[in-house]
Amino acid sequence: MKGRNAMILRTLFGMLSAACLAASLAAAGPTPTNPGFESGEIGSTPSGWAVPSAYADRGWEATIVEDSGGGRACRLTQSGGTPSVGAMMQSLDAGGFGGHWFEIRARVRVEGGEGCGARLWCRIDRASGQPGFFDNMGDRIVTSDRWEEVSILGRADDDATSISFGLIAMPGSAAYIDDVRILERESMEDANEGPAPLAGRGLENVVAAGRLLGAVRWFHPSEGVVGADWDLVEVHVLREVEDEADAPALAAELARLMAWLAPSVQVWAGDEGDAPARIGLEETGELVGIVNRGVGSDYAGTPSSYVYSTQRVFERVGSQDRRLEAPPFETVMELGGGVWARVPHVLWAGDGVALPGPTGAEPDWLAGRPEGWRPSTNDRASRLAAVVRAWNIFQHFYPYWDVVGTRDWAGQLGGTLAAAASSADDVAFHAVLSEMLARAEDGHMWLVGGRRGTSALPFKSRWIDGELVVVAAAPGSGVLAGDVVLVLDGERIDEIGGRVLARTGASTDAFGRERSVLTISTMGKNSESALEIRREGGREQVVVRRIGIQNWFALKEARPAQGEEVAPGIVYVDLAGGVAWEDIEPLLGALVEAEGVIIDVRGYPGSAASTMIQHCLASPGRSAIWQIPVYTAPDQRGVEYVEEGRWDMEPLAPRIEGRVAWLTDERALSYAESCMAIVEAYGLGEIVGSRTAGTNGNVNRVSLSGGWSLSWTGMRVVKHDGQTVHQGVGVEPTIAVEPTVEGIAAGHDEVLERAIEALQSGG
Repeated sequence: MKGRNAMILRTLFGMLSAACLAASLAAAGPTPTNPGFESGEIGSTPSGWAVPSAYADRGWEATIVEDSGGGRACRLTQSGGTPSVGAMMQSLDAGGFGGHWFEIRARVRVEGGEGCGARLWCRIDRASGQPGFFDNMGDRIVTSDRWEEVSILGRADDDATSISFGLIAMPGSAAYIDDVRILERESMEDANEGPAPLAGRGLENVVAAGRLLGAVRWFHPSEGVVGADWDLVEVHVLREVEDEADAPALAAELARLMAWLAPSVQVWAGDEGDAPARIGLEETGELVGIVNRGVGSDYAGTPSSYVYSTQRVFERVGSQDRRLEAPPFETVMELGGGVWARVPHVLWAGDGVALPGPTGAEPDWLAGRPEGWRPSTNDRASRLAAVVRAWNIFQHFYPYWDVVGTRDWAGQLGGTLAAAASSADDVAFHAVLSEMLARAEDGHMWLVGGRRGTSALPFKSRWIDGELVVVAAAPGSGVLAGDVVLVLDGERIDEIGGRVLARTGASTDAFGRERSVLTISTMGKNSESALEIRREGGREQVVVRRIGIQNWFALKEARPAQGEEVAPGIVYVDLAGGVAWEDIEPLLGALVEAEGVIIDVRGYPGSAASTMIQHCLASPGRSAIWQIPVYTAPDQRGVEYVEEGRWDMEPLAPRIEGRVAWLTDERALSYAESCMAIVEAYGLGEIVGSRTAGTNGNVNRVSLSGGWSLSWTGMRVVKHDGQTVHQGVGVEPTIAVEPTVEGIAAGHDEVLERAIEALQSGG
């Protein structure tokens, strides 16, 4: 709700509360040691900081380095050993700090290749020994090599004894940190707004504002846009417009908000024909616009997910680059609610600044919320902002609407916003937003945030012929491979499966079922779950104790050992599970000498997969065709595709010349499909099993308001024929085999057995 008087009262109360809190806590808050890394010699370990032994033993070191600005910073890097996660930290006494709100801030950047990242982290230890406040920015990883100001906001537990904090580096990363601060904040207890209905005129207003925000954020190159804190901007705009009574009032409010943010954007009530004359602009000869390769996390062109970026570019009229069209290059949009907008995509610029400049003072984006407040999953407007950003991402940057159909994407926004406004907690909100995103039918769609399950059922399962079948179980769990799960915690498993599938992103039905298993396995909140299973034709009641998620991931179906001779003259290797080439290389001699080789890609492989292919190639080969979309206007108008990054693969000696069978199924996703597509295109052996996941191409990621993150397939992948789009198609087997419930119960690997038969018989 907007309520101007209420906002003024909140502001006054916040100012008084902040002053009182600062006075009472000034002496209580812990102060970081050596926060700017000015104490100590360049190249030495900074005093007050440490790399825990578990990470130091893996080669991680923290050293003081010179910052490009002439100051100091700390670099966290790994030297030698297998790439792993690293961390540095310091701990301070938190006595007397219990119950206080605080914010840890620091500047962070990272260097490295694809997959690099850095995160701030904080943990409160408690006198009770129970887990205290913890945040490791797992949903907002820094991937830029430019300094970013990052923060963690939290409340110290009442019995806090110590506060620990520091930096986490992802494998292969060189992470940097500087200017670490702990700031005391006023209470955030009443800062978030609870669930409330969103309907009628209010819903129309929020939908209209949401559409405008997406077009302005990613396609309008003004100074206000590129300098904005978009998490706060989106939340504020959606709160401000909800109470407007009609179209003229909504248009006036949106125009007011755009005056500082994007002054050349025009908003009006009525029809398209009621548009005002364009704002007169001086032609300077210098253009400025935004070029999106996929979409990045900032406007400086820093690569995101290796290949994607959003960059504000300047260009002289007539330059050879010709990436920008001269004004008027714009979109006239019907926003809904009786309101339209004109959004220019290219502006005139002078001395490296977009024209015209902001009008008036910058709005108070906090609007009465306490200083340091950040969007939260517990806040109604934050949830609305997360929906708006996610909807806009797929509206403007999803490259497969022509393949899957729009699924009434425009109509999804209003219903999802209404449901999000009334969501009781982050679990309900996750379901609401996931159901909208699942309409895009993308297997790379992951929505991460909020409270996630920390335990799982003590078995792995798969959907086979419409039934959930156990394929691997923890010892002593009470279930066996081949058991069919009928009821879970009092609800029929087919009803659970249908509900979960409705919010599961997938490009094929089979992969959707595969993805749903993880959600079903981690849904329970209690330490035990009650099952009804079918075993050997009879029904049994079983109570199982749940296990940790990492232990669940570690469960594996029974497969032969690496290099095992599974039949006379036939040798087996399993590439799934991230197997590296150094694990396979000692077996190469046996593979070359074998009459037949079975290569298992029923899952996600490691580096061994592409190298194995090179040992099977008789002549040079290439991967499928990667096409990176380049967007300069909303609604994918005028999108262009740039082909780049294909793998060029040379044959490696010695060559595997015996008969080869590759095992695969819907668990082969992304990189696994890149490999299997090469096998398919160059006829490198029989493909035995079932169709792969039908999802390939580098993942694109963005953060959402409230600490959520969203990933999706950001590029188009076209098969070797130059015509067939991979999405939803995948790689088809040459010999189709599906496991059966009876086969699993009997301990048979029917896909492997059929591959052996094919190699022995020649087909």
